[in-house]
Amino acid sequence: NEELVKRSETCYEKDRGWEGFRPPEEVVVTGTRRRITVIIRGATDGDADPLEDVVGGGGSGSGGSRDGQAKQPADDPPQCPATETEGINAPENCVCPQGHVRMEGRTVRFWPPGLDTYRYCKAPYTPPPGGIDSTIDAMRHYYRGNGATVEVSDSVKDTIEAVSEVREALRGLAAGTADRGALGNTVKLSVDMTFSVFYIGDTHIYYYTGDCKDGWCDVWFTWGPDRFAEPLDVPGAEPGGTPYEFTTHQWKDRFRDPNADQGDGSGDD
Repeated sequence: NEELVKRSETCYEKDRGWEGFRPPEEVVVTGTRRRITVIIRGATDGDADPLEDVVGGGGSGSGGSRDGQAKQPADDPPQCPATETEGINAPENCVCPQGHVRMEGRTVRFWPPGLDTYRYCKAPYTPPPGGIDSTIDAMRHYYRGNGATVEVSDSVKDTIEAVSEVREALRGLAAGTADRGALGNTVKLSVDMTFSVFYIGDTHIYYYTGDCKDGWCDVWFTWGPDRFAEPLDVPGAEPGGTPYEFTTHQWKDRFRDPNADQGDGSGDD
């Protein structure tokens, strides 16, 4: 108890000349951290270290182990490498950080011929911070993204906004020959992006126009949602992948109002 600990502290400092008494939660015994469960005041013999009378939770005497030796803490298991190549013949008991997946398998060794075991940590997948920007990104998200909706990169958005179908629609709106559409009644444009952004391929862009003012009209375009599935176009032959959708992309443009008065001939500057 607390009184016993205080008396023991006085005893150790006065009679043994000890440099200090550690808190009862833990104390160093022959180089090993040990929890105090019983404190016996005084030494068992004249030359004994008072700490030898501290009993730690197993056995008695010097340190509490059956063989008279202080118990050493067990070493932590090693961490598995980060790649398959580095993980060849990695220790069998290696572990991975939380969130990582421990991968294990066999790989062929060409010389001398044989098989090697590999163990490594596969980092958790995260989508590219700037959005999907390539076919490789799209495929990786298909197999590791678990179907989560993902955004395309800014450069891909620029490509979508600049497709010929959008430019033709703007020219038609300015000429008064294209369908203007309306909120809730959008106009659909069919677009083939196979050669510009392969993983998007055939897709659709929708638009509608708003009010016109001062000779200009606003038009809102929307791409998506667009779905990525079966990238090899072989239904049922791509096991392991999960279809997903790209985040909708919207932007606004303007066109000259074809009904605007082009001038009244008054000659005012």
